[in-house]
Amino acid sequence: MLNIFIIGVLNLLTNVRTFSQSNFFQFNTPLFNQILSVENNFKSGLKPISHKVYISDDYIPNGKELKNLLAQPLIFNRPDTSFIPSPEVSYYFLSIDSTVKLIEYTWDTRNSIKNLNDLTKQRNSQSNREVDYNKKFDEILSAITEPLGKPTKGKGETVEKEEEGYGKWMERRAEWHSKKVNVELFMIWTVSTKSIGTYKIRAKIYWDSYL
Repeated sequence: MLNIFIIGVLNLLTNVRTFSQSNFFQFNTPLFNQILSVENNFKSGLKPISHKVYISDDYIPNGKELKNLLAQPLIFNRPDTSFIPSPEVSYYFLSIDSTVKLIEYTWDTRNSIKNLNDLTKQRNSQSNREVDYNKKFDEILSAITEPLGKPTKGKGETVEKEEEGYGKWMERRAEWHSKKVNVELFMIWTVSTKSIGTYKIRAKIYWDSYL
């Protein structure tokens, strides 16, 4: 009887873990009035925005035309005790009808930085966590691959890059593109400890049509 009980508990925990992973990301376009309910389920907090937030022209296809049609995004901090920094989720939607066109999931200590001293602390605290970030990237890669299948571009392999003025950094990328949804996952990890550095993981989910 005890063995049956233990097996039942383990199955329950497995199902909970799978459920949480598969529902962390939204691959179907959410309705605007569903956003708050979704984030409430994660006990997220709405982040106040004191400045205008834009996307760049080449951030997503049709970005140049789309960016002027977007309202200020809704940005939430999702609590996560398993990894620091915790994720920030941003919803970009059309001003005219509130249709959600882009969702960003970002793990980046810069989201909580307020001054130069914070930047220095980030460099000192994050520069030795490459293993942690790679592990988190692999977890996210698996969570996206489970419902969408293997990436259509990139496999998340590590590529070393270097640019004058920025030093060296490691980059990992994977993309999924279909008629239903587009997902871009990437990680940037600054190698040099002489610069402030960037230590970030981001998943972008977007839909091609914007009108």
